Amino acid sequence: MRGRQFLDTAMLLRHSKSNEAHFRSAMSRAYYACFLEVRVPAFNLCNESSRIKYGISKIKEIKHNQLPVFLKNSQNPNVKKLGIDLGGMLGMREDADYDMTNIVTEENADDAINNADALIKHFDSIPPKEIGKALTDYFDKIIPSIHVKQSP
Repeated sequence: MRGRQFLDTAMLLRHSKSNEAHFRSAMSRAYYACFLEVRVPAFNLCNESSRIKYGISKIKEIKHNQLPVFLKNSQNPNVKKLGIDLGGMLGMREDADYDMTNIVTEENADDAINNADALIKHFDSIPPKEIGKALTDYFDKIIPSIHVKQSP
């Protein structure tokens, strides 16, 4: 299953009974469409030894707050934008899921769905290897390789 399928679920929720719980759930599903879609190439195409050195041996070990940071540190402006946008989507999702003091409206749900659609379209324009490279570069920068001097 592709993560982007959750965007369809977000749209169904948005247009269903139209109460605040539906709008909040639509926002959450819109975010998950993006997170799950981006996480696959991030995990699969980054250098395995760099990833494991950072402590990520399974795809589910890439945390929600980590993935935007990994991408935002890329030298590739398209990958950097992807990270910034994903971070914004994460903030919207956290507000929808955890902040019950603010009223969430259908306009908020529409914004989240539109942002997710734009993010996925932007994601599709980036070569997947660039997303994997962003993680490899980040891991190698944070935990540089230890070069051991070999004896002759």
